[in-house]
Amino acid sequence: MNCEQIPTETIETNSANYAVIEIEAPDTFNFSPANNKMSTSITLRNYELAKKVSFDILLEDGSEFISQNNQMLLENTNKGIFIGSFQPDTNLLSGTYLINYFVEDAATEVNNVSKVGSTKFYFITDSKNKPPVISNLNIPDEIEREVSFVFTVKAEDPNGLADIEQVYFKLKRPDGTVVYSNSTTKNELFPMFDNGDISGSGDETKGDGIFSLKNEFGKTSQVGNWMFEFGAVDKSGEQSNKLTHTLKVK
Repeated sequence: MNCEQIPTETIETNSANYAVIEIEAPDTFNFSPANNKMSTSITLRNYELAKKVSFDILLEDGSEFISQNNQMLLENTNKGIFIGSFQPDTNLLSGTYLINYFVEDAATEVNNVSKVGSTKFYFITDSKNKPPVISNLNIPDEIEREVSFVFTVKAEDPNGLADIEQVYFKLKRPDGTVVYSNSTTKNELFPMFDNGDISGSGDETKGDGIFSLKNEFGKTSQVGNWMFEFGAVDKSGEQSNKLTHTLKVK
């Protein structure tokens, strides 16, 4: 059991006078059908000033969410102990994960949520890595030069969207030559994005598994049939199925 007297990160300043006394979470959680729910707790001084207590679980580097807004309930009014639980997906892979704790204080009428601490745990499971799958390719069949367009593809992974390392495409010109994303390293992979940056990458919604890219063929681009090949790779290096498409540039 990981028992933190002081959270592993600096507590954010807040208008309430509650204080974190202790955070408890397992150092290691060994997942099985009989042991499929992990519990964690946080102890607050002046807990009456906390309107809501919750936690998120993320990849170790904080780059992707595994589970969000898990509510913690007051278990012990004498000590101010809040307890919450998390039931991992059966396909979640073994590894180190991050827990961030949040408190919404009751001192203001507007939402005032502060991150109050964090800790890490090691997750053990016999779940096997499975490759990602791409589908629902949306790309035009024809396009004029100097006309901007967006194309998208859906990516899924049995081990969770966070297990996807990259969604990409390769591209060949009508004369059969390869287009490199980096001519120095001869890298053929062009990344696609699920970042919600509609004005940049063209992606509408972050984290929905729809990967997008906004593109435009310049006025000197070859006319004719351009060949696209789409794929995805997960964090273990497993490759997805491939989708191909021919786009005629006029």
